[in-house]
Amino acid sequence: MELVPFRPEHLAEIEPPAMTPAQLALYCRHYRPCGPAWTGIAAGRVVGCGGIVLDEHGGGAVWAILSHPVRTAAVHRAALRLLNRGAMPCHLAAAARADWPGACRWLERLGFRDLGIEGEYRRYVKCRQ
Repeated sequence: MELVPFRPEHLAEIEPPAMTPAQLALYCRHYRPCGPAWTGIAAGRVVGCGGIVLDEHGGGAVWAILSHPVRTAAVHRAALRLLNRGAMPCHLAAAARADWPGACRWLERLGFRDLGIEGEYRRYVKCRQ
């Protein structure tokens, strides 16, 4: 999988889409790229986008939208490479819908610590040493 700089139009190119157009529009309103972001391309197709929304305290919140299904090993390796880069914020937050156990397991495999459920979401945190 190749990683390229994220462009908003990549979201509409995710194949096959993991979200309906209405879900994607709602998600994109809340997670505009405000920091480093990348697009994953495999066999010439966009398979996912993700990045970090930076905050004013030097931390950030991670976001990702992936195709369904996606080759998880390649995405996981790419995410680990990016999260372990020296330029990443030292405090990262993440959330996954509590009813999506695969997303919750993935965040834990990426080194995020489970903080519990808040509403419909399970909250996570990752602090770099």
